[in-house]
Amino acid sequence: IVLALGVVAITSNFTSKGLGEIQVELVDLEGNTESKTIVFNEGDTLVSLIEENYDNVVIEDGMVMSIEDFTTASDWSTFISINVDDEASMVGIKEINFTDGTKISFVMTKFIYE
Repeated sequence: IVLALGVVAITSNFTSKGLGEIQVELVDLEGNTESKTIVFNEGDTLVSLIEENYDNVVIEDGMVMSIEDFTTASDWSTFISINVDDEASMVGIKEINFTDGTKISFVMTKFIYE
């Protein structure tokens, strides 16, 4: 039973518990920012809000592969990282909790090979 509950928690989408607004930013490799305020209703998910408000949205296994003009390179030399209130998200887009005033940033990031 515990294992089944764990699987449900991992695969379920976070849904908002109320009404509000989130600030969404797209940040390119040079640090240029495009910002949009999105209103949400109770029960909305971040995935649905992003898909409704942006073009060219591709999400695979909780990772944002493409949004607007940002596309993860096939060799992973660049990728789209997600920050929540200016801190790196430790979960995929489907599991990100948000409330009124949350800032979500999709940051085009260059992979540094070492």
